[in-house]
Amino acid sequence: TNKFRGTSKWSLKLINRVLANVDKESFDKIMFGNKEYSYTDVSCKKTYFCDFYIEKDGKTKVVEFNGHAWHAPPNLSESEKLQWKPARGNRSWADVHKGDIRKYNTLRCVGFEVLVVWDFEDEEQIVEKILDFLND
Repeated sequence: TNKFRGTSKWSLKLINRVLANVDKESFDKIMFGNKEYSYTDVSCKKTYFCDFYIEKDGKTKVVEFNGHAWHAPPNLSESEKLQWKPARGNRSWADVHKGDIRKYNTLRCVGFEVLVVWDFEDEEQIVEKILDFLND
């Protein structure tokens, strides 16, 4: 993790690769890194930070870069899920997973399109997936 709140070097590297392959001027707003977008759900007073936030043509898109040390990886067996612990704190896989799903659902409820990528995915495929998501 670098000096920004929760922003990994891995996500910044991929964001920069994506931005090198798009016309940045075609976007109305791009936020990431030290200019992360945050959304506060006033009903529960919870603030959610978006790793990569893009506005274009009236659409808002968010890409979340999930690392297996911080987020509940979906590719674990049931026994691995029981043993998994986040890099900080003592929450269970199920608790972290519920929190992630709550965040994605909250963002979708306010009209954001959300794409989640994982650090165990192939980086070339991640870049292509994000480019397709942005152009959709």
